[in-house]
Amino acid sequence: MAPTIPTLSVEAFGRKLRSGAIASRAVTEECLRRIHADIDAKNDGLNAFISVMADEARSHARLADEELARGIDRGPLHGVPISVKDLVDIQGLPTTAASRVREGHVARRDAAIIAVPELGAAPVRVPLGGKLVGAPRRRPPGEHE
Repeated sequence: MAPTIPTLSVEAFGRKLRSGAIASRAVTEECLRRIHADIDAKNDGLNAFISVMADEARSHARLADEELARGIDRGPLHGVPISVKDLVDIQGLPTTAASRVREGHVARRDAAIIAVPELGAAPVRVPLGGKLVGAPRRRPPGEHE
């Protein structure tokens, strides 16, 4: 069984990452493990994930660790695994907003907000975004507002 990494705030993660107590690669792998465990356990009923960008996340995490080792720090999101909703275009990926209206849409370019990886963040997944902007999302059993 792989060691688990506790849930941390972005600020706490940044301190631990910069001190060398943790690595972006290890945290990204743990995030991917948790995502895949959730998919295996629940996704059949929830259909919560459209894409899991595991290779890209690993690549971003490896680069973040290498840059920090060379003294390059891109800011507070450096090496942080992030999640991007299926309402935001990521070049080359479908952006469906869980709507048949957008069926077959593949983003030709990144939305402006996707510049986050330029600050060192490591995108991990694209979760399903509800039917359309503002639509309620389905909650897992036991989760309350």
